[in-house]
Amino acid sequence: METFVLSGGCFWCLDAVYRTLRGVKDVVSGYTGGTTVNPSYEAVCTGATGHAETVAVTFDPEVIPVDIILDVFFSLHDPRQLNRQGNDIGTQYRSAMYYGDEAQRALFEKAMARASEYWDGGLVTQLEPLGEFYRAEEYHQVLADAACVRLLSLTASDDGEESTVLDVVDEGSLGPSENIERDGMREDLAEAISGLPEREQLVMSLYYEQELNLKEIGAVLGVSESRVCQIHGQAVLRLRARLSGWRG
Repeated sequence: METFVLSGGCFWCLDAVYRTLRGVKDVVSGYTGGTTVNPSYEAVCTGATGHAETVAVTFDPEVIPVDIILDVFFSLHDPRQLNRQGNDIGTQYRSAMYYGDEAQRALFEKAMARASEYWDGGLVTQLEPLGEFYRAEEYHQVLADAACVRLLSLTASDDGEESTVLDVVDEGSLGPSENIERDGMREDLAEAISGLPEREQLVMSLYYEQELNLKEIGAVLGVSESRVCQIHGQAVLRLRARLSGWRG
């Protein structure tokens, strides 16, 4: 297993998308890059602690390549915005990558180079050694998980059996959300994605209904695996906003 620690705006937004990808085993929302020991969410929001809202993504590189994990990161936020993402403003929302060793640093540098081409340069993403990572309060983990469960429930079958989409996360990684009532949240995937742009609908259908992998979907669309992940991430964020309206 490999763990990447990444910051790119609201940690809930990163968390909810990464959990939908096959091969991702766990995602923890937390704080790093600051000076205060064990900071609270309220303290981080003031900007005084120096921490960034961060996710620690643990995944199996045999299932999902490291490049995909990193390319998804750069598709889920605008790395050209300094100390903000949209209306979320402050140093806690900065774009940053925290490497645990020199091998990770090299991977992150390559990912930044790819992202610079995609975003036409101007990246302000910080590349820093990983310091102390503090797990965020449990209610953040619950809400992030709840958003994930709502998304995953969209493709659960009507008879109550778990569909393959629920296999993208380990049951044990659902944590506090595993007791969330799922009845009433299930609906047909086609209906759920009906309002999405056509290409996003196609990617969601191929991934969840026909169970094609990223490479296979890319071949159907004539695009790269990274582009498939970008389209998938955009679709999940639209669904998440429609279903929950939560912000980190």
